[in-house]
Amino acid sequence: MSERTLNQGAPTVAIQVELGEAPEKARLLAQKLCLPVVEKGNVADSPEVADGLVTLRYFDGKLQALSKDQSGNQYMVETDFLQIGSAKRLLRARSELVVKAIQGRQKTSLTVLDATAGLAGDAMLIAALGHQVTALERAPLVYELAEDGLARARIAGIAELPKLILADGLQWL
Repeated sequence: MSERTLNQGAPTVAIQVELGEAPEKARLLAQKLCLPVVEKGNVADSPEVADGLVTLRYFDGKLQALSKDQSGNQYMVETDFLQIGSAKRLLRARSELVVKAIQGRQKTSLTVLDATAGLAGDAMLIAALGHQVTALERAPLVYELAEDGLARARIAGIAELPKLILADGLQWL
């Protein structure tokens, strides 16, 4: 099993891609990230994850990252800009502190660089208000999760989306 460092200075973790409902997409992702592929039976019924291992899988049409902490609690991360919580955040976008800090009293469209995009939530919020947003994410795994959410938003017809780039903000600048 190969090991990848998600962020410099962070502990090294093992990452694998699990085949499931979208085996071709999973194989392409594994190849892109140079990760091993693990075949599972029905991933919907058994999302078991070994300690210290991050498992990527496509489930319910979304890319998910599954992991366990040292206590054995399982965690799942996915990016879904179409869910109700994201929609509610977009509706109150103008009252969000990040928007107030960037936009201020400016009435015209701005060009914004989000140098630490993460899962692109703030970038999505700012873009939804009509600003041109370039979002940088340096961690390949986090980038893939964010890109998956943006791709599904694009397919759903959301026009105002940030441009996501896999790059380290300091090196890109």
